[in-house]
Amino acid sequence: MYRFDGLTLAATWKEPCEVLRPDLVSRLSDHTLRVPSLGERLEDFDAVINAVVAEVKSYYCGWQDDRKELAGIDGNRVSDHVATIKTSTISNTDRQVLRRADWSRYADMRGLTQTIRRMFEQRLSAEESLSRQRQLQPKATELKLSDDTMANELLAHAASGDATTLSAVVSEWQRNTRRRAFDVIKERPELLSGLATRIGIPETEIRRKMSDLLRDRRDGDTTG
Repeated sequence: MYRFDGLTLAATWKEPCEVLRPDLVSRLSDHTLRVPSLGERLEDFDAVINAVVAEVKSYYCGWQDDRKELAGIDGNRVSDHVATIKTSTISNTDRQVLRRADWSRYADMRGLTQTIRRMFEQRLSAEESLSRQRQLQPKATELKLSDDTMANELLAHAASGDATTLSAVVSEWQRNTRRRAFDVIKERPELLSGLATRIGIPETEIRRKMSDLLRDRRDGDTTG
């Protein structure tokens, strides 16, 4: 019988409690390191892109060396392919496309690396490469929570007695949702900055249009 006195290192992009038994999760709880998602690192997104580009180019240098001694390999063709990748760059337009992408749906760093590698290999724009990147399906639990929240809020508005038709109930729920969104954006400057980056418009433009969140679209009046 052998005894191992050490630590087992593991990584996952899922919540451990969703895929492991509670007793196993407890064994991992002493040493944890949470790496922020790309959506939480927009302030250094350009540095992340540069690091991924360097990693991809380094990979192909090793890839070329591994094939030099293989029989039947067209060395010139391999060299030309790697030379093209080594001189490839990412334009400002492509950087903006990558910045606005919802990387939580594209496997975060793994998805970004695959997207950039495909851009260099196939000479694609960021938009073209993203269109070929497989998106992750939203968690069923997230969809269920969203549905339950909406259902409870609709029932609450219906029980208030202020709305007597389905249309009125939905309209009241919609007004309250817009009002909450207005308050959250107003109180969190980092969210405003993130929205401006994702949507691709200046923060000043979002501030100017924020009153639209409080507007009743039925008659043009504002509430709150």
